Amino acid sequence: MQIRLIWYAILFYLVCYNNKNAMTELCYMLLSYLQNKMNSTLKINSTPSTSLIVFFVFIGVITMNCVIAQQNSKNKFLIEKIYDDSSQLPEWCFAEFIYDNENKILSSIDIGEMFEQGKLRPLKQVNIFEYENGRVSKVIHKDSTHFMFDYDWHFFYTPQGQLIRSERHKDGYMTFHENYHYQNGRVVSIYGDGTMPFEYDRFFYDNAGNITERMQFITGTAIPYWRTYYYEYDSNPKPSFGIDYLFALPQAIGMGPTLAHVEAGLSKNNITKIYTSDNAPFHKFNYTYNEYGLPETVETMFIDPEYDFVFSYTNRVTYKQVEVGIFEPRQELADVKVYPNPTTGELKIENGELKINNVEIFDVFGRKIEGMKERRSEGVKEVVLDISGLSAGIYFVKIITEKGVAVKKVVKQ
Repeated sequence: MQIRLIWYAILFYLVCYNNKNAMTELCYMLLSYLQNKMNSTLKINSTPSTSLIVFFVFIGVITMNCVIAQQNSKNKFLIEKIYDDSSQLPEWCFAEFIYDNENKILSSIDIGEMFEQGKLRPLKQVNIFEYENGRVSKVIHKDSTHFMFDYDWHFFYTPQGQLIRSERHKDGYMTFHENYHYQNGRVVSIYGDGTMPFEYDRFFYDNAGNITERMQFITGTAIPYWRTYYYEYDSNPKPSFGIDYLFALPQAIGMGPTLAHVEAGLSKNNITKIYTSDNAPFHKFNYTYNEYGLPETVETMFIDPEYDFVFSYTNRVTYKQVEVGIFEPRQELADVKVYPNPTTGELKIENGELKINNVEIFDVFGRKIEGMKERRSEGVKEVVLDISGLSAGIYFVKIITEKGVAVKKVVKQ
C-alpha cells in the first residue's frame, strides 16, 4: 500500500510539473476521490496510516502549487494585441492595449474593417480609462465609424472595492444602468433601479468559481418566460488586462465571448461553449495555449443546428510580459512629471536625473501627431512641447528615456 501511494504521488507530481496548464480539474477530482477514500478508512479504523496522511498532504501541496502557478502566469502577462488569424474576415479585428509605466491600462484601440449595408467600411474605436482611488471610475468610448455611438461608462464601488453599479451616459444623460447583488463575495444577480435582485436575472457558479448557468426573465413577448443560458469552461487561466474587477466592461472585440462579457468577467477560466436548453443557435470557443497556459488563439464559432449553419473566425493574442509585482512602477519612470495637466498650450516634461531620448504624442485613436514644436534643456532632462495648435481633447505622451518608456495621459483644453 505504501509503495503504491509513493508511485501515485511521483506520477501525479511529474504530470503537474511538466504541464504548465496546471491540470486544475484533475487536482480537484483526485482530491475529492481521496477525501472519500479517507472517510471510508476512518469508518473502519479511527487512526489512518501515516503514509496515507503524508500522501494527502503531498497532493494538497501540489494542488495549491498548480493553482498558484496559474495565477502567477496570469499576473505576469497582460494582453497587448489581438488580431485576425484567418482569411475569412478582412483584417477583423485588430485591438491594441496601451499601459502606463505602472502597468495600468490607459486605453484600448480597436482597428479593422466591417461590412455594413453591403459595403466594407473602416472600423476604429477607442476606450480611454480614468482612475479614482486605484480603480477604474470612468471609461470614455469614442467611435470614429459611428459618432452617434460615443458614450461614457461610469463605475461605482463599495468601500471594500466591490463593483456595485455601472452607468452609461451620452450627452450628459444616463441611457443605461445596472446594479450588482452579491452573496458570499460573488455577484449572483443584476437588477435595475425599479426592480429587485433575482427578479429578472440570477447566476449560478460551480466549485471552480465559474458561472455555469444564468437565468433571465424575458419580457416583451406575448407570454414572458424564464430562459436559461449554460456555460462550459476549460481549466486554463483567463487572460488579463490588469482590471479583472471590472467585469461590467465588455471585452475587446475578437477576444472570446463578448456576447457574455459579464459571465466571462466574473468567471475564473475561459468559456468554451454557450448554449440554451432549446435547439437555438449556440457559440463555441476553441483555444490553443502558449507555454504558460494562456490562450494564444481563439476560434469563435456560431452554430445553428436547425439550418446546419456554421460560421467561424480565429483571432490571435499576444501578451506583454511584466515583472513580478505587476503594479510596482520602476522608480526612475515613476519620477517622470508632465505638467500643467490640463493645459491650454505648453506642456513641460521633466525626468529628474535621467536623459529624455525622445517624446512622442498620440491622439486617442493611437495616431502619432507630427510636427510638434519642442524646446530641450541642457542635458535633455526637460522637454517643453507646444500643443496649443491641437484640438481640445485627450492625448497620450510617450516619453522614451535611457531607463525605459513612460506613457502619460494629458488633457488639452
